[in-house]
Amino acid sequence: MTEDGSGKVFTGDGRPLTLEKTIKSGGAGSIHRIVELPDLVAKIYHPNAERGTYERKVEAMIKLVPDLPDIAEGAVREVQITWPRFELRDGQRRFVGFAMPLLDFATSIELECVLQERQARAQGLPTGLGAKVTLAANLASLIAEVHRQGHYVIDLKPVNLRFYRRSLHIAMLDCDGFSIKGAGERFPATQFTPEYLAPEFQKYGLAGGDQASNEEAQDRFALAVVIFQLLNFGIHPFTGRPSSERVPTDIPGRIAHHCYAYGVRRNPDMAPNPASGHMAMPVDLRLLFDRAFGAVGMARPSADDWVSRMRAYGRRSTGLLVPCRTNPHHQHFAGLPCAACARASLLNRASSVVRPQARAIPVRTAPHPAPSAYVVRWQGAPVQLPQPPPAGWSQQSTPSFAPKSGSSMGCLIGLVVAFLAPLIPTWCSSSHHHRDTTRYATETTHDEPTQEHEPATSQPRPTLDGVLSAARGSEEQVLDLELRRLPSSLSGPHKEECQTAFDSWDEKLRWTDGDFESQRMSDLPPLPLGQGACEDLHSIVPSIVRTQELCKQRLDSPGAYEGIAEAECRDHDVIEAGTDTLRRTIIYGNGKDPLVWFGLAEAFLLVDERDDAQAAFTTSAFLYRNSGLNENSTFTTVLREGWLRKREEILMAFAWAQLHQWNGEFVSEKLIAKANAPWPKQPPPKKPRHRRADE
Repeated sequence: MTEDGSGKVFTGDGRPLTLEKTIKSGGAGSIHRIVELPDLVAKIYHPNAERGTYERKVEAMIKLVPDLPDIAEGAVREVQITWPRFELRDGQRRFVGFAMPLLDFATSIELECVLQERQARAQGLPTGLGAKVTLAANLASLIAEVHRQGHYVIDLKPVNLRFYRRSLHIAMLDCDGFSIKGAGERFPATQFTPEYLAPEFQKYGLAGGDQASNEEAQDRFALAVVIFQLLNFGIHPFTGRPSSERVPTDIPGRIAHHCYAYGVRRNPDMAPNPASGHMAMPVDLRLLFDRAFGAVGMARPSADDWVSRMRAYGRRSTGLLVPCRTNPHHQHFAGLPCAACARASLLNRASSVVRPQARAIPVRTAPHPAPSAYVVRWQGAPVQLPQPPPAGWSQQSTPSFAPKSGSSMGCLIGLVVAFLAPLIPTWCSSSHHHRDTTRYATETTHDEPTQEHEPATSQPRPTLDGVLSAARGSEEQVLDLELRRLPSSLSGPHKEECQTAFDSWDEKLRWTDGDFESQRMSDLPPLPLGQGACEDLHSIVPSIVRTQELCKQRLDSPGAYEGIAEAECRDHDVIEAGTDTLRRTIIYGNGKDPLVWFGLAEAFLLVDERDDAQAAFTTSAFLYRNSGLNENSTFTTVLREGWLRKREEILMAFAWAQLHQWNGEFVSEKLIAKANAPWPKQPPPKKPRHRRADE
């Protein structure tokens, strides 16, 4: 095979096949189109992969194939599972990979994209409850069939699943990563995601005991999490509002401690997310979720249990899912209130006011014997917002919204919308009818009007602005999704651009050689270095920000700082150039690095882009938190000017408060005080120091 992966391979009976160049490459192998078989693709394992193990695993997969055939309606063909069809070998008859069905990425999309209503609408996806029930039924059907063959998915999560826009059939990929049953041998799965890992496996993994039972128990748990998210607006079942600081702040920790807040019985340690619609679910569904998240092992509902329930709710003939009489675009479970109407009412009231540009900071009043709300300031006016009560407070009723003054009402509604909008469902119908043409499709209620839209053929190109927008007004799941679309490789595909940017800044940084504060940079924790220009550019991010700050001092107060050349600052437009370089650094491939986002936030402060700075600090805090850090951790700050550093501290405190609010967590008084500190004004320019004639 050639360097780009193209070349000849052979089937088991010796028939030659021509591979085109690599279209996708992963950790284990690369994907290629097959010239002679346009409906198939080849997965060729990398030379360093354990091909002997993969050969036995693929042989076992070919012997035990799930009964999930491709679905064909006229000229349309939908692949349900990319299972191996036959082995592929090289000219010396050595195993190199396998052929599998080609999945159409233009007509399918990640299941993750339908969880958040705003994200779904932006991509022309259905948002109605009927569509979500159909997706849940189809997913459970696939998992049930995989289980019948003795195989298990293990790393089951929305981002690893796709569905077809037209039919809502589910498609499963990367099946050679499943746990596979072989002849006298089991090939375990090596990948899992902690946020979808059952509590009994959080500490030690799936090893020990009956491996097959452990793996099915894990699939049962993960399937229930995905279905809960589908039916409850993307909310993870182990998020909520903790009643004490003893409750873990991370989702895996909450799973391990069984902190499920949406059960029929109240959890004393966790209150539900206020935007949750679980109270509008039928009792039998809630009891299934209680079993899934309260029991362990095989006591959880099976995939077949979910199939029967979801199909029952998805069929019109059962009358269990009905259109709302108040709003025909909404759907709800029969006999239960329409949660969508309540949320729509909130949005309608919010749309009548202009949302202010300043953002509220949560603060708390002086000690009170029975506090039921936090007080927030918005442009100086105090209003109340319900928050989790402090530990030990037993008040059961939900505090009402109580603005302190009429002029604060618009601000209050704006804050509520900023917090709840990403989770508010608008249960609209999908743009097609779901015919029960296969045993994997479920008919849904279609008494509501249809939506006309042009389905997108590809996902939108990831942008830096998409991340900043998500950090301003969405929730953690949306921000995480936007970040995943940014590149994460430090080398990146634009090495020449990296080299040009690095060379440019290497020249600019020579102006600061005499700066004492720049010399102190060597005391900062070292950034990870690589082997190329992009990694080198990444390593000088703090120096870029410091150079921007020095130029800002020099240009704002001529003569006040002599360690940097005023002409170079002006001629090279250093302040704007630094911000632009850091933007491009993230696009090059540093989109998952919190230090680069922190540097970008500081750069935004230097060009007086406060909203962008706050969004970048929030993104940095989110990434720091994902690595196990919190607001008490030490951050690498570059800004030395006192007024700038105080602004940085305020926005960082706001960022952490926002993360806590997204998760329904308690916000400490210390953090609130930092976030509500007065915004420092830029000091007036310093007068130039006059030199003596003999200097």
